[in-house]
Amino acid sequence: MVDRKGHLLLFLFFFLACSSSVSCQEAGRLPYLGPPNLQEITPEEIQDVLTIFHEMFPKLLSEQANSSLKCADAWEKLEKEKYTQKTGGRSLSVNATTAVFDSFGKPGSGILEGNTAFQGSFDECLSIKTSVPMNYSLMGIAVVRTADESPIFVFYEGLCVPTICTPSDIFEVVHQMNESLEMFNLSLFVNETVSDGQQFFMSTPQSGRPYDAGAIVMITLCFILLFLALVGSVFDLALKYFDDPQNQCNKTELTTSQDNTVTPEHSLETDSLLGSKVKKPSRMFGKRFKTFLKECLLGFSLYKNVPVVLSTYQPPAAITNLNGMRVISMFWVILGHTYVFILMVGGFKNINFVVSSFIPRFTAQAVTNAFFAVDSFFYISGFLVAYLTLREMKRRNGSFPYITYYLHRILRLTPTYMFVLFFYWFLSVYLGKGPRTPSIAGPDSLAYKYCSSYWWTNLLYINNFYPSNFGEQCMGWAWYLANDMQFFVITPLFLIVLYASFRIGLVSIGITLAASMGVTGFIAGFYGYPANEIYDLYAGITPNASIPDMNNQIYGKPYCRIGPYLIGILCGYIIFKNYQTTFSKQLNWIFHLVLWGHAIIIGMSVVYGFYGNFRGHEVSKAGDVVYFMLSRPAWGVALAIVTYTCHYGYGGVINRFLSLPFWVPLGRLTFNAYLVHEILLVVFYSELREPISYGDTTMTIFCIGIVVLSYGAAGLVTVFVEFPVSNIEIAAFKLFGAKIRESTRIIGQETNTTTNSNEVKK
Repeated sequence: MVDRKGHLLLFLFFFLACSSSVSCQEAGRLPYLGPPNLQEITPEEIQDVLTIFHEMFPKLLSEQANSSLKCADAWEKLEKEKYTQKTGGRSLSVNATTAVFDSFGKPGSGILEGNTAFQGSFDECLSIKTSVPMNYSLMGIAVVRTADESPIFVFYEGLCVPTICTPSDIFEVVHQMNESLEMFNLSLFVNETVSDGQQFFMSTPQSGRPYDAGAIVMITLCFILLFLALVGSVFDLALKYFDDPQNQCNKTELTTSQDNTVTPEHSLETDSLLGSKVKKPSRMFGKRFKTFLKECLLGFSLYKNVPVVLSTYQPPAAITNLNGMRVISMFWVILGHTYVFILMVGGFKNINFVVSSFIPRFTAQAVTNAFFAVDSFFYISGFLVAYLTLREMKRRNGSFPYITYYLHRILRLTPTYMFVLFFYWFLSVYLGKGPRTPSIAGPDSLAYKYCSSYWWTNLLYINNFYPSNFGEQCMGWAWYLANDMQFFVITPLFLIVLYASFRIGLVSIGITLAASMGVTGFIAGFYGYPANEIYDLYAGITPNASIPDMNNQIYGKPYCRIGPYLIGILCGYIIFKNYQTTFSKQLNWIFHLVLWGHAIIIGMSVVYGFYGNFRGHEVSKAGDVVYFMLSRPAWGVALAIVTYTCHYGYGGVINRFLSLPFWVPLGRLTFNAYLVHEILLVVFYSELREPISYGDTTMTIFCIGIVVLSYGAAGLVTVFVEFPVSNIEIAAFKLFGAKIRESTRIIGQETNTTTNSNEVKK
């Protein structure tokens, strides 16, 4: 039996999805799925409703008494046709309507466990070839009490209907059935319009969707990039083969591409361009322009870019432990999103088992708290911006390179970001074809609608403020990039003061951090947000629908998320100044062991601090507010301790693990892996023919698969888009006389982020 606690817990995944940086836009597309609320409807009533529906619906649908004339004619014609199903060398001929109704969704076992998506046979429906074209459609139906029309049970029904029939034809059949349900004081409800994320009907065209203008443009762009990569590679090889003395790329091939490819991220190696000097042209501009064109073409060379991606080289001064920290954080993000996304689309048929058996586990806290991986990225970003920029300021005797600081980041980050965004917007619907594809990709989806309306906010990096609804962003997981860019914009204020006076800089950072914590705590306390929504729902505490969404007020706002970033700036400054203890060797080890103890305690408290709630030790409301205020900055402190101790030789096996060369190539791909991983989740889950049963091994395989595919796709984006754009940027600065200093390149490489996408975007 599913009690109220289990029913309410179902909603936890929607909130978790929103709070773990996944876009909530897809979740709003479909009605609530999960175990029926047995306080409102009995198992016997559920059985009666489903029996009546599945006995009457096919009959009423084929009779089409109130359908449009064209739809009725299609059914009449279909009843007279035969369908031949071929299996291997055999064939079976049946009445076409028999095959059609056989593909309809039907109730299975485990309804009380949440198996309420009766998707039917998607492939069987689309394989029925007759003179009447057929479409597979998935309809959400809410069972409501006639008195108040509040949904108490929702199920999906997979249908196979003639293409000519409209949703209204099918909805009319559902309405006719309500007469048979009056005795139970129940009725069926379907929403016939698409409004505010509510659409209870979606159809998958049998012959595929025609390419729209946006898709054609993106496909053309992809072919152009492929063509340039092939031509650039051939040109590069030809130059090397003929040993052209004018081929200057050979002299700086790996080094140049490494920092050139430095992904645009955070501090993103503001290094490469941080303050390049302009020198007087020594040659005619025309000759330099020819060189520029040659270097642009060579910038697309796979022969040049692929070795950079795969290189494990790390300069002696690199902060090597950040490589492993960055990649592991990305793995953590994918772990959380893999669970969250399948829950959002109703992908588990045993959802109550997940709620009652998986969520209360100690190990599950690492999954449900995966959003702290985003704070890891904020910390890494702040560290790299501070460390690299302060080094460059020292080289410049304290002057700050404003123009190159901002211009470099925009040029390195935005082109790749926009390429992936437009790819997601226009092409994701063509990557897969399944029962749920229309709901989460393509022109009929909310994702498409939101991108059509708000893509420009992503371009301006203000998508965490506008649209005001967190769930309406285009490419909803890109809220992280907006926050990170906003932090990057204001960082010079801290660095200039820090460089001039550590005390004043420390005070300015401390005041900003205190203000952020205070604002976060005030908002959380004012609205009464639970610090752990999962537990509140587990305990049967109904979310207060009258207060604003926490994601709009806290989760996506920079003034509430800047804590780890500021901690990263301080840690970057400390390592830049090479501040170390002056204790004896023995005391040094004791001191750093104490630091490690604090890091472990802080990290475990942040991630597993609410586990006691599931064991009867509830945290008070005041404790919730304190957690909101301290958890993210505290996580940054734990990471700073790890970075500091590892860098100065007190990390032991942990430092050796985080600094393995294995992490270096993956680190270069992390930024793009973040951008593309949710597109893969969209494609994968939209193609599920039926919900899956949760199992630890099953989910482990899914997560590993998404990790591998994400990094594989990221590699393609890196060598075909990111690195070429980076190489063109370097060539352009050379064209206009900017000198890319070798020391600047080295700084980029030292960051271990070096040719990396220096900060992952989450």
